[in-house]
Amino acid sequence: MSNQIKIFVIGFNKTGTCSIQKIFKSYGINSIHTTTPVMEIIDEYDAFCDGNHINFIDYYHKYPNSLFILNTRPIGKWLISRYKHAKGRKFKSSWCWPITTERTMQWIHDRHVHYKNIFNFFKKKPNQL
Repeated sequence: MSNQIKIFVIGFNKTGTCSIQKIFKSYGINSIHTTTPVMEIIDEYDAFCDGNHINFIDYYHKYPNSLFILNTRPIGKWLISRYKHAKGRKFKSSWCWPITTERTMQWIHDRHVHYKNIFNFFKKKPNQL
């Protein structure tokens, strides 16, 4: 556990993570925009802008004085952005390709569960979210 303050952007990709990274950099914040698991590099940076943050509670336990930003966007626009991301890169297979109804439903479900977990966890810590 550390008294150091970090900033964790804990929403999903395709919700402004690149823009948030640019803002951090413009203020001289040692930040990273990567899909590398945060816990592997948590001591190297002061802010984290992209990736999978299902384990945000682990970040909190390591750096309990930190700030957490839940970046989001309207669900329809978020899904379209994910579809465009997949289509534009023409992956053979990845988290976003091929686009299927089942995958879309899973994204919606995962988002709902993640947001619910975040709101429940920070209910008594509103100044950190």
